Amino acid sequence: MKKDFILDPLWITQGTYLDSEYFNYVLLDASVKYKEEIAADNIDRFCEVMFHILNLNNLAVTGNLFTAKYKEIWKEARIKQIQEELKKVYDLPDETTKIFKNANYVFLNIAIEYMKIHLDVLDKIKLFYMNKNIHHEKEIFIVTNKLGTNIYRIWKLSDDPKKNFGYSFTKVKTITIPDLVSDSFVKAVDSIVDPKLAGLTSSKNVCFAIIQEKEDELMVAKTVKDTLLLNKGIAKNHRFEPLLIGEVCRYIWTEKMLPFTLSQWRSEDVKEL
Repeated sequence: MKKDFILDPLWITQGTYLDSEYFNYVLLDASVKYKEEIAADNIDRFCEVMFHILNLNNLAVTGNLFTAKYKEIWKEARIKQIQEELKKVYDLPDETTKIFKNANYVFLNIAIEYMKIHLDVLDKIKLFYMNKNIHHEKEIFIVTNKLGTNIYRIWKLSDDPKKNFGYSFTKVKTITIPDLVSDSFVKAVDSIVDPKLAGLTSSKNVCFAIIQEKEDELMVAKTVKDTLLLNKGIAKNHRFEPLLIGEVCRYIWTEKMLPFTLSQWRSEDVKEL
């Protein structure tokens, strides 16, 4: 069974004291493990890495951290120590500066590796959705289909504050539709007695992913899921943009940073890149 995290959300509060050499080993170990999963075409940790980037930004900007369930932590002794050091913005203690720089470098580079896989997958599929603000929905159904076949797999992405990073993602159903025309998909779903599909509305919360080239359907579903989550986080005031991952990847590559905090990710007012 996969462990919850490669790197604990509160990793910087661990260890006996703020030692850049110690944390450098912690970050290098995490980097190796993330890259091993990426090499195996496993993109499950994308949200974990994005969380680390934004949580680190949050610590630098506001002086607090979040757990994976978005519980705000600021009274912990180590955080108080970092808060005091961060007050000296133009004269940061060398150890703290090294830890922040090393962590930022590791997380951003791992995020880029994930997004390269996402972009490769997005090049092989076509997305169809009726709701231009589909990422605002609390429950979204992703339907994957290989072009020319009549098998449709349905996945559900749901806001879930009880889960790590605030969402759950599960495969719900596989259905076969002999000849898909007009509203036959909706009719086929309506004929299924399944409470997990009760909230499915094609005009509101369904995103079709038609696979045009050889690609694993689970990988496609996960890529669409990550694209929706990224839009939920930093494009709340804008219409859904499937290629936002490409924009974020280019921005990180050129600017070596991501100008958002976890507090902003969770708020309703987030500015554009």
